[in-house]
Amino acid sequence: NDRLIVTKQYPVKRFFAEVLDASNLALIARIQNISGECGGVAIAADTAYIAVDSGYLGTHGKLAVINTSDWTLNREVDFGPKAVGIMDLYNYGGNIYCLNKTPYGAVDSSSVTKYNTYNGTFHNQLLGVSMGNGVGMLNNILYAQMNNGIGSYDVLTEQVVNPAVVP
Repeated sequence: NDRLIVTKQYPVKRFFAEVLDASNLALIARIQNISGECGGVAIAADTAYIAVDSGYLGTHGKLAVINTSDWTLNREVDFGPKAVGIMDLYNYGGNIYCLNKTPYGAVDSSSVTKYNTYNGTFHNQLLGVSMGNGVGMLNNILYAQMNNGIGSYDVLTEQVVNPAVVP
């Protein structure tokens, strides 16, 4: 609907997400009460989902659920410490897939969290690869930085397909 959702991180300390008019970048709303620094956004129906990373030394990954009719925070879903590093979000088949980057100082540790938009359930799939930013998604294959290259992850089988599509 001609809206741009902007997420923010350090040094911002308040209003970690804003909504702008995409045609002129005028401020429409500041989304209040999000508990920490934000990353990726995914939209499903009348709801925006925003990754809440909680910063450099965050210990939990969360998902802010935003009502797009009035741009208010409906709730935050805490995925726990297995989702630390949450950043990029992808919408596929009624689920939001959250790409959780390898935390600072960790080696070969990352995860993907699957959040069902219909019933609010989730689970974290731990992966034995170092993961960086998401690159994109084609059908059911999620592409992301893995082990200093670009790898692939199948959201249906919940397995790394190839950790080095592009070494």
